[in-house]
Amino acid sequence: MLEKILIAILIAILIWILKKVFSPFLKKASEFLEEKRQNSKNAAHDYDTPYKEHHGQFQVSCIGMEERSLDDVYVAVQFQNKRRATKYNSIKDVEKAFRKESTRHSASTSDERQDGMRVANNEKYLIVLGSPGGGKSTFLRKIGLEALKGEDGNFEHQCIPVFLQLRRFPQTPIDIEAWIIEEFKVCGYPHPERWANDKLKSGGLLILFDGLDEVPKPNVSDVINKIRDFVHQYSQNRFIVSCRTAAYTGGFTNFAVVEIADFDDAQIKAYIYNWFASASNRKMKTAQRCWKALDIREYQLAQNPLSLALLCRVYEDEQNFGPIHPQNLMPPGS
Repeated sequence: MLEKILIAILIAILIWILKKVFSPFLKKASEFLEEKRQNSKNAAHDYDTPYKEHHGQFQVSCIGMEERSLDDVYVAVQFQNKRRATKYNSIKDVEKAFRKESTRHSASTSDERQDGMRVANNEKYLIVLGSPGGGKSTFLRKIGLEALKGEDGNFEHQCIPVFLQLRRFPQTPIDIEAWIIEEFKVCGYPHPERWANDKLKSGGLLILFDGLDEVPKPNVSDVINKIRDFVHQYSQNRFIVSCRTAAYTGGFTNFAVVEIADFDDAQIKAYIYNWFASASNRKMKTAQRCWKALDIREYQLAQNPLSLALLCRVYEDEQNFGPIHPQNLMPPGS
């Protein structure tokens, strides 16, 4: 009995000594971890704001349209289950396709489509194709915004988005990691080199390469090879590349390839209602009137997201569509 009491006393004394000796170290370690956690949280918050400013706005500058929050007007993208046999090789091809349609109908039925967000969640490596003005860049931007929301967003993976416009890709040398570091630096991350390196190694990035078709032709093969090598080196991250359908010639292994479907009835109507969602427009029922005002001609144009945005802008100013020709609604280079 006495032996047990002595052992208990010795254990109590040992615990007291350990607390006295290691308590300061434990306190400092706890403070260090909390500071690191808080810095990470603050850095993420500081990144959110500039990222949204740079990539979270919807704007068609060619007609002087004011900026709108992408989240406010965005309508869920749908992908076609199968690539279409008919491709748009130019703006003229798009216009011809619009003119050929003589009846009001959706481009494809719901059972032929896949939800874009679901595909992005399921596919680690993804190529997104689409026609001019079909919503490729908007989709990539939206995926990035959802990733920023963390558990509150519709993107299911805990990743920091990095949006890279390939038309800004320097000709030589092509250094994707340096470009990512620069994005962190521009968006206010402390120690951007360390952040980028840590996130790349841990698989914490969603890297969005926008506009492969905008790379000068002499550089396309080199850019594809650099991206492919980079994906192989940092394979634990997630990657999405966008490109016009007609310009895509392959070159990416292990990437799922999907094509954005034209807007159907439900998407067109939802977009119009999002566009005219202000209190004054709701009071005047602008969205309802705009939707009912679409005839065959405007409806065919409205299947293309960019054309639909311009149609909404026209209706916003004129409260009718008036004489509209497809070429007047398709900005140069779209």
